[in-house]
Amino acid sequence: MFASRKISTRKFPKRLPSESVIALCLIAWSGPAWAYRPFDGTDAAVAEPGEMEIELQPAGAQRASSQTTLIAPATVINYGFAKNWEAILQGQIETPLTAGGPSSLTQAGAFLKHVIVPGSFQDKPGPSVATEFGVHARPADSAEAVRAADVICTCTRATEPLFDGSWVKPGVLVAAIGASKPQARELDDTLLRRADLIVVEWQTAALAEAGEFVRAAPGILDPTRVVELGKLLVHGTPYTRRPSDIVIYKSVGVGLEDVALANLVWQRAQ
Repeated sequence: MFASRKISTRKFPKRLPSESVIALCLIAWSGPAWAYRPFDGTDAAVAEPGEMEIELQPAGAQRASSQTTLIAPATVINYGFAKNWEAILQGQIETPLTAGGPSSLTQAGAFLKHVIVPGSFQDKPGPSVATEFGVHARPADSAEAVRAADVICTCTRATEPLFDGSWVKPGVLVAAIGASKPQARELDDTLLRRADLIVVEWQTAALAEAGEFVRAAPGILDPTRVVELGKLLVHGTPYTRRPSDIVIYKSVGVGLEDVALANLVWQRAQ
């Protein structure tokens, strides 16, 4: 990518386009490390280390035959994680209005961008040259995706199970980190019954807050298969995983667990 014009992400144009009205709330709310700029393609600029940029396109509606679909702003989030490097996440939400139905994520992808030759975008003379690479997320039927997966991560606020637990093949790791209220659940009883090990942060909180446990049918949960993460990592609870074992990690969000895990990683890295 070549670019020779200079853009500052900390300054805003005197005339804002109409589609930028939605960004005014973001600008007002954001701290000094945040920036907003409408995007018109990929350029050779990257966010500074530790800074985040949010790029939005206009929202709108799409009409095809008798179906109307609400198109949320296509969003690109750029995060500078090192000098001349940034991580990029992008996606767009589409919601059917006429017939109803669940929203879908489209144009999703994750990328890395690196400035090969610093130039005008980096306050140096000459053109800026950068390369960007990554992957696009492909929409897939839930049954197809679950049956093929080796690792399944659910991050939703679902109130009913997302998929049939019988679709999960032996040896899979399932991380259910979304729904964390008694009335919500992402996993069904079939998967809970099939699991060889269920790992939680704090058993007291999980049994009281996780809908998977609160709403499970009697006899589904075997207490001997539910283990706290700390006991596995630190206190020596024995467990040897077999290749066919299905392991579930169910999180309800325990802040102290995050601190303890960060400390454990730091100690073991010394």
